[in-house]
Amino acid sequence: MQKWLITPRDPLIFRNGKPFTAAPGSRSETLPIPFPSTIAGAVRTRAGLDQVTGIFQSKLINDLLGKTILAPLLAEIDNDNQILDVLLPAPADAIFFKTSTADKASLYDLKPLDLGDAMVDLPELSICGPEKIIKDKPHPRMPTFWRWEKIKDWLEHPESGTTFCLNKIGIQGLVQESRTHVSIDPGTQAAEEGALFQTSGLEFTHQDRKDSEPYCLSKSKQLGLLVLTNADMKEGIGHLGGESRTVSWVEKEALPTLFETCPEAIFEKIMRDGHCRLILITPAYFEHGNTPTWLQDQFKVTVKAIINKRYLGISGWDYEKKAPKPSRRLTPAGSVYFLKLPDDPEQRKVFIDNTWMHAISDDPEQNRRDGFGLAILGVWDGTDRKMKMEDDYGT
Repeated sequence: MQKWLITPRDPLIFRNGKPFTAAPGSRSETLPIPFPSTIAGAVRTRAGLDQVTGIFQSKLINDLLGKTILAPLLAEIDNDNQILDVLLPAPADAIFFKTSTADKASLYDLKPLDLGDAMVDLPELSICGPEKIIKDKPHPRMPTFWRWEKIKDWLEHPESGTTFCLNKIGIQGLVQESRTHVSIDPGTQAAEEGALFQTSGLEFTHQDRKDSEPYCLSKSKQLGLLVLTNADMKEGIGHLGGESRTVSWVEKEALPTLFETCPEAIFEKIMRDGHCRLILITPAYFEHGNTPTWLQDQFKVTVKAIINKRYLGISGWDYEKKAPKPSRRLTPAGSVYFLKLPDDPEQRKVFIDNTWMHAISDDPEQNRRDGFGLAILGVWDGTDRKMKMEDDYGT
């Protein structure tokens, strides 16, 4: 797999599904991060360009659809486009609670619970919760993207009740920049009716700062999008997203060990325990709601519990068929699956090797080639927590 870095020059627009018309007050809104299919389309378009004329070669469509694109992943970069860190979606089994200090929070993990005699409407799945009753409120500014080292620590040994500085964990997300547009009537030199509108785009910068500190442009850190693919492309300037805004494409050689194999400590614990957590780092398509059918059939694993947020809706335009693509529901990135693995150690190894940094979406296989359902693994010993019905004071 080749590794590419996309560096935006301007804020990028990745439209959501909200209608955008000429009605007064209409706003074009952007997604918080592009869908995998958006980046897959950009990669295949760039790979299919004729190097002399710059025109897309339609005869290559079938070949390009067979290429694998694993993306997008956020990367923090320096002024020389060198990658400093990788940021991944926050795992859904982690929740931060308020402390007496505004920029610090207590981190607790969620695990499957032993309900005892309690009954639920999904008997084949366990509900998940923290290890104790927590009276503090969830923190309103939980990081939505975690730094790789923090993710790695969480995958290997999630610790409940530990207090962290939120800025050290990751970032809350990409800043959205709004722009107001107007079309001027040359005759009256006034705005044309219905031609005043607003768009929003993603600023690929962030700052590590406390709430009391002002923004300072000189302290901003630049972000880019990482792409793994076996498609052949050329470095240089290109376009991405709405309004075809300018980005640069640069092939990278050295990247963090995230892209190699499962860390040894995590691998050994999963092999020993026969259970694990699977965390999605890109949205996934599953034919039956949130249940990964292809994963279970392929590797004979059993889903014991799921932690996920509300589904994402996705559609698009099929340029080959000249028609809209059917709408689908995606399980969001960050979703966590608690799995029981086969008893055979060799089958466990095959599962780990073929799941770490691989796409696990259901069929058709094109979903996996487009990067939907990119996954990593964390430890879990398979033990359900005892659900607490009262706190230390008996209330």
